Amino acid sequence: MNTPAFMPIKTYLKGVEFESPNTPELFFNAESAANLEISIDVQSKVSNDTYYLVELHTRLIPKIGEQVVFNLKLVYSTLVEILDKNMDDEQRKFLLTVIIPQSMYNPLRALVWELTSASGFPPIMMNDYDFATHQANAEIKPFDNNFEEVQPDEDSGNAFSFLKFQKEREQKSTQDTDSELSRENIYPLSWEWILEDIRLVEEGAGLSFLETVKQSTGHDLLVYEETPLYKWFYRFLTPIEYKHPDYKECEDSYWSLLFQLLFAEGENVKVIAGDNGLPEIEFDYSEDERRTVSSLTLDELKSITSELSGKAVTSTLVDILGCETQMDTDYACGLRTDQLILKEDFHALYNTDQPDVSAEDIALVEKLYARIKECDLQTFPYKF
Repeated sequence: MNTPAFMPIKTYLKGVEFESPNTPELFFNAESAANLEISIDVQSKVSNDTYYLVELHTRLIPKIGEQVVFNLKLVYSTLVEILDKNMDDEQRKFLLTVIIPQSMYNPLRALVWELTSASGFPPIMMNDYDFATHQANAEIKPFDNNFEEVQPDEDSGNAFSFLKFQKEREQKSTQDTDSELSRENIYPLSWEWILEDIRLVEEGAGLSFLETVKQSTGHDLLVYEETPLYKWFYRFLTPIEYKHPDYKECEDSYWSLLFQLLFAEGENVKVIAGDNGLPEIEFDYSEDERRTVSSLTLDELKSITSELSGKAVTSTLVDILGCETQMDTDYACGLRTDQLILKEDFHALYNTDQPDVSAEDIALVEKLYARIKECDLQTFPYKF
């Protein structure tokens, strides 16, 4: 099924409640391990055939035994305009209950991390969530009040006032282009380009995410080789020389970075024979198209880099940060990267070979190691 076209008007935090009913007595509890209960409910509301409000009603309740550590409830909302007027009911439902909520999830995770970090309790980063699996039976409901009766007022704080702003901006876009600063990423393709690409995410969500990571973990992510993403995972995806375009807008180090992004985050990545003795890297560019790196235009390279790095930073990095406090830094220093790391060594690095390790942490390490092993299998014939 093709994804129907839509345009986000505004994404915002509609409401939040935080309660810690068992403090300060809870701090004297000798049992420190907490179980986390998370629920996410998608509510999609329609005003007419064009504008929709999609809300993620999220609740997090960590518990130590039967004691609630805190109760966090928040409503994260996106107002969208559906551009495809010819979609059928099935497409519309899939868009509103799966596609749009999935696009909201990573900013929601960053927001939850930021809120819980500021609460004085250990920060929480929620695991990956598949809306296609969990929200199959979600319903689309009408707004509680008539959309057309809402009077947009730029000073009112009403979410619908952004409709007026959006329409005015579209009307004058051809008249006042010289008066507005361009939000263009001017860096050459590199790790710096990736960070700038994240910073430029609309409404400051990307910049907020990076700031949250820095404040919560101490990592500013400015130097690629010093990021947890590289130290604990990507450095074991050993690049080889492969055929690629020669664009002046790409730094030399970019091609090794792209190699690691593809094998860590890409789909069905293969190393195939190429011309002039150099292998090609082939991958799923879209659901129905496979491409090689050497065939990509500069704009296509930027697009795939943005997609892969977004997944790397908001999903893989977040998962790794959740395990970082238990990792063995001294052990990591002795590991070589010029040969395949053994699975038992990779588990030892993450300390998931110890008793009382959660099943989620073990599953994460197994998933990461599967990527490393596949990379080694694909590249082994070309390393000599």
